[in-house]
Amino acid sequence: MNFTSQLLENYSLYKERLLVYRHFQPEEFNEVLEDTIKKQNSNFTKTKLGESAQKRPIYHLTFGNGKTPVLLWSQMHGNEPTATMALLDIFHFLENPKTEEDTKLVETIKNYFTLHFVPVLNPDGTALFTRRTAQGIDMNRDFLQRQTPEANLLIDLAANIQPHFSFNLHDQRSKYSVGKNPVPTTLAFLAPAFDKETTIKKEGMHRLEAMQVISLMVEGLEEELGGKMAKYDDEFEPRAFGDNFQKLGYGTILIESGHYPNDWEKQEVRKYNYVAILNGLLSVANDLHKNKSIKAYEDLPLNGTQFYDVILRNVEIEFPQFVKFRADIAFERYSKFDKTENKYIFESKIVDMGDLSTFYGHEEHNFEDYKIVMQSKKIELESNPSLVFENIENPKKRFVVLNGVVSGLI
Repeated sequence: MNFTSQLLENYSLYKERLLVYRHFQPEEFNEVLEDTIKKQNSNFTKTKLGESAQKRPIYHLTFGNGKTPVLLWSQMHGNEPTATMALLDIFHFLENPKTEEDTKLVETIKNYFTLHFVPVLNPDGTALFTRRTAQGIDMNRDFLQRQTPEANLLIDLAANIQPHFSFNLHDQRSKYSVGKNPVPTTLAFLAPAFDKETTIKKEGMHRLEAMQVISLMVEGLEEELGGKMAKYDDEFEPRAFGDNFQKLGYGTILIESGHYPNDWEKQEVRKYNYVAILNGLLSVANDLHKNKSIKAYEDLPLNGTQFYDVILRNVEIEFPQFVKFRADIAFERYSKFDKTENKYIFESKIVDMGDLSTFYGHEEHNFEDYKIVMQSKKIELESNPSLVFENIENPKKRFVVLNGVVSGLI
């Protein structure tokens, strides 16, 4: 039994249309969330779980009346919003199913589970589109020390509800590849380890079950994403939430939202998050995970790091103090929130230069007929220069690369 086809077919009925971009303020999200569950007869219960370091509200939503508790949280890192958008779509699906078939699926979930959601766990980081909390701490390395109020809220909630499964929802950068192949990882999964030996089966632990559920999620997406899914490294990290929740018996499933070609706002990846999560829940509710082989999980290639956002190939470079040479130049794109300008800034930086023949670019340009018109003595890594390229045979023919974007002739 595979629920993916139905979930994909009807996805457009549930996609939240007010948030279709990765850069949103936590207040925007809260307005949309309130509108989603504002009905008096809502299937959801929404309570304030607590506050962030900067006193922004953090909410806890519950759905269902079943005996199996599940905890799902998103945006522990403020610049990882894809799953937050997918959760909004899931809220629409659970709150107001549009077809008879979907109504049956929702009833199955409602009767089997009590779902606990904590979307936008790091609202301060979300406001600045940055990984860390307002205290400058990576919350996902704060399980042991518990220095952030946000980490304490999640730990205490989990201790209270004792989830059978927990979904740890993240984004990963566009550099990740499926192994060393020229294919970007769209979704990466992991059932984190609970000890240094990466033991799979132990009394009281649900890591094997998490692997079984992931196997069903992977098989369900095979037709759509076959060859585009990978597995995160399972080396035990004693400070991380996933590893410690697994150690506590919470059956942790990590989903990393990666890159899909030409999907920089991650709307396709958002859709596959929605499908993977719901397919996983429905598989458990129908007992499909019991005695399930974990071969699909084990066969996933490990995440590689073979991609750059932009690669300029075969560039001729001549520094004043060196001989002429050719090299590839790689750029990485990123975004941040500028508090002074009160807007998001999109920038690029040079991250590598030299022989990059074993790497791939999401965007590549062959500049073998061009040389750089040097504006300084050398090209600095981690810099964001404007590069002017001149045709070797026709110097009047020029291109400019500004902020990592190849512009037209100048």
